[in-house]
Amino acid sequence: MGLFPRLTAQNSFVWRYSNTIYYSRDVIQDSKGCFVGSFNDIVRISPYGKELWSRSGSGMRGASYLAEFDKRLYVIGEGMDVLGSTQLGSYDLHGNTIFDSVGYRFDSMYYINYFYLDTARQQIIASGNFYRNVTNYKTKVWVAGFSLDGRLLWQNTIGEKDKSMGGSKIFKTAMGYLILAGVEIDNYLMVVDTLGKFISRKPIEPNPYPGSDSYGYRFLDLVAYTKTSFVAPVFLSGIGIPNAKSGGYFFVYDSVGNKIGQKFLFSIFFDSFLGYIHINPTADGGLIGGGGISLTKYNKELDIEWTKRVVSDSLEITKVAQSSDGGFYGIGIERHSFPGFEINVVIFKTDSLGNIKPSANNTEKEKPLMLQPNPAHGSVRVAIPYYYGLVEVSLYDLQGRFLWSKTTDNLQTIDISSLTTGVYMVKGRIPETGEVRNMKLVVE
Repeated sequence: MGLFPRLTAQNSFVWRYSNTIYYSRDVIQDSKGCFVGSFNDIVRISPYGKELWSRSGSGMRGASYLAEFDKRLYVIGEGMDVLGSTQLGSYDLHGNTIFDSVGYRFDSMYYINYFYLDTARQQIIASGNFYRNVTNYKTKVWVAGFSLDGRLLWQNTIGEKDKSMGGSKIFKTAMGYLILAGVEIDNYLMVVDTLGKFISRKPIEPNPYPGSDSYGYRFLDLVAYTKTSFVAPVFLSGIGIPNAKSGGYFFVYDSVGNKIGQKFLFSIFFDSFLGYIHINPTADGGLIGGGGISLTKYNKELDIEWTKRVVSDSLEITKVAQSSDGGFYGIGIERHSFPGFEINVVIFKTDSLGNIKPSANNTEKEKPLMLQPNPAHGSVRVAIPYYYGLVEVSLYDLQGRFLWSKTTDNLQTIDISSLTTGVYMVKGRIPETGEVRNMKLVVE
């Protein structure tokens, strides 16, 4: 549930940022309930869809993937170097830079594709490509560990002499880390230890038609499904191959890359493919998928519960996940060619059924304070609209006599059981700015 009754899964918004966009990549919900999106810029918006701040990563052409730990945002992005270096940066929740200067360019190139924030080890574990030769772009898998202030602690490369292979998504397992590795239609699940040293690898599926490039399994995403298993949407292309069952599947793997199950979802032309490319787990043990213009909800058995088209027919969703209030949020790109070419990054929030129904009841009221409930009995929550830090709350009677003060945030409940029935004045002060706001509270 949200902070107040009106902030439920029914709360929804569409937030657009118009610019010359290279891509949209990621959006997360941070520990204060706000949404942080990454594209050319990094932007933070309130749970109600209001922009709080935006900034460009210094030295970055565009921001890619995000994570948060201990009220710090971590982001990787493409460097400004035309040959393709990678930048790793960190910001606080107000958009101030903590570090933003880690780039890798040597005689060959190291390029981060994805990272996992290992909070237990206090390390950023990155997976990506090691370019052995910048002229022919032959690559190895690169795995590296960074400290939380961006220092390289260890690194390792894995690959074959005449074969390109890169690392993308990476997850923690009991043995170390599981990496989605490969290139084009040749994909593997690779297990490495805690210092990135190779343990094993398993192919997604062998090609039953050797020598045919038109047949292959392509991983579209990979997520942790349970504590010991992973699930991937996999697209099988078998055009022109007799008896090849082309279409979409979910493949399920254990923590060392063994396939332990699969589910055929649709044929190659089935419309739900649009809500299938990017997936994330949901609180009920199912999945939420996004891609193209659609969201699709899957249950524990990986059967489709519902499919919804969101925002517009020109949206390309690149990330979707479940929000803390039970709804869903995501990021994507809209492309418009009439009357003039325009690209919008779109961050959206839906209800628990994938609907977007903005209304006056789902927006933050232009009130100085939010008191819930009001009238109150026994306890009350105090918050300042569009502000998500600590608030110094003071209580006065209507004669102006000071009664008490407390420091709280918008998640905490204040005990008022000792107050007698009547009307009181609540003052909320923002410590960072000194701003004070007042509102009457009715105690029953």
